[in-house]
Amino acid sequence: MKKILIAYDGSDNGRKALLKGKELAEKFLADVIILYVVDDQLNRIYSHRQTIPYTDRILQKIGEEMIKDSLDYFKGYQGNVYPVTRTGNPAAVIIETAEEENVDLVFMGSRGLSRVQKILIGSVSNKVANYSNISVVIVK
Repeated sequence: MKKILIAYDGSDNGRKALLKGKELAEKFLADVIILYVVDDQLNRIYSHRQTIPYTDRILQKIGEEMIKDSLDYFKGYQGNVYPVTRTGNPAAVIIETAEEENVDLVFMGSRGLSRVQKILIGSVSNKVANYSNISVVIVK
């Protein structure tokens, strides 16, 4: 185990994924990539509404804050930690980044969507687990 990607979204399960990912990374002194994806779908939705002034800059700032938050969990870690923020469809970006970086394992939290939400939109973790060629650990 040389490299682990942890997809972080700021949720409670995302934090649990950070901790589980760190736990495994420490055993192998693996490099860790912490990835936050700015969902470009949110930007398209909110840019059409005058009442919610989301912009690329604001969404990017949120991503930077998420990464800053996630790095607190890795204080004192002896290996390399690489924070990454990207924009796009979260599932696609996670899969692409994992493959580009040639990681051995992806950690991510489960969002706990309702059955109706899963049917209508699907979950990011489900999409990553089903379409990635790399093993995925989904943390609850």
